[in-house]
Amino acid sequence: AMVGQYATAVPVGKVLDRYGPRCSSLLASIMLSVGYGLFALEYSRTPERIEGASPSAFAHLVLSFGFLGVGTLFSYFALLFAATKTFPQYMGFATGTSLAIFGTSPLFLSMIVSRLFSTTSSGVDVARFFVFMAILTGSEYAEDRLVDQDERTSLLAPSVKSVANVVVVPAPEPDDLAAIDLLKEPSFWVLALIVSLVVGAAEMIKSNIGLVVLSLSTASGAQDISRQVQVIAVSDTLTRLLVGPFADVVSPVASYSSGGVWAFPRKPYITRIHFLATASLLFTTTFLWQILAARSQGALWPLSISTGIANGTIFTMLYVKICTAVHDVY
Repeated sequence: AMVGQYATAVPVGKVLDRYGPRCSSLLASIMLSVGYGLFALEYSRTPERIEGASPSAFAHLVLSFGFLGVGTLFSYFALLFAATKTFPQYMGFATGTSLAIFGTSPLFLSMIVSRLFSTTSSGVDVARFFVFMAILTGSEYAEDRLVDQDERTSLLAPSVKSVANVVVVPAPEPDDLAAIDLLKEPSFWVLALIVSLVVGAAEMIKSNIGLVVLSLSTASGAQDISRQVQVIAVSDTLTRLLVGPFADVVSPVASYSSGGVWAFPRKPYITRIHFLATASLLFTTTFLWQILAARSQGALWPLSISTGIANGTIFTMLYVKICTAVHDVY
């Protein structure tokens, strides 16, 4: 699934730019439904006792997870695009809230699994749950069709309406960069390198937090692993919910007014790159803390908190930063 996401990010983004979030939502609905359906079918056909490896079963699972990965990417991009188009003057709020909802969805799905698809005697009924997910994801696009709204138009009028009756803060008009022009900018690759290092380190910590915890001394390893996972998840979600709206206040996004003036709706105090730099610096500092001072599992909480903060801040700010640099999309 992860390979399907990262390998197809560029073409999926191109489809979104060309055809819009409604088409992307349709493709996401189809791919997710097919992926869950194939997995449920393959799981139901698998005998309880497996005598040997099955190449065909492996190929079917790879195919189903590929559909799930690409479908997730389509839904992820469509959600962000639609949210920022709906709230163009509050991109931080739109992005942070969308990412928080996207990130907490496993929590709600796990509650559904525990209540409807699991028993104390036999555990989780995997096949039934994946059939349910196939039906649920397949019906999402039908719900979207009930909303007759032009997806190219913001649901909220821009806050900067006219320079005659609204006080605006003039901003220097940025270069109208196409996506291909952005790739030619050295600063873009510097930003990409820094983000890759920070996000890569954060993902590494999230994936291996159990090994990190068990490598340090404590009286109760299992409880500490669960606690650190919860700390990362809570700090990540809270960061996305808080940093986005705060950035909208202190670092608003400039836009064209009806009078043809490129201006900020409010006075900007800092740029959004400061959020990325602060999160990266905090993350680096906690790594040094772990090297120099952490000798027990009780000292891991700064690393867990900073992992969530760095991950949440970068994912919330980066999308808006790229959107404000590229103006020919849609």
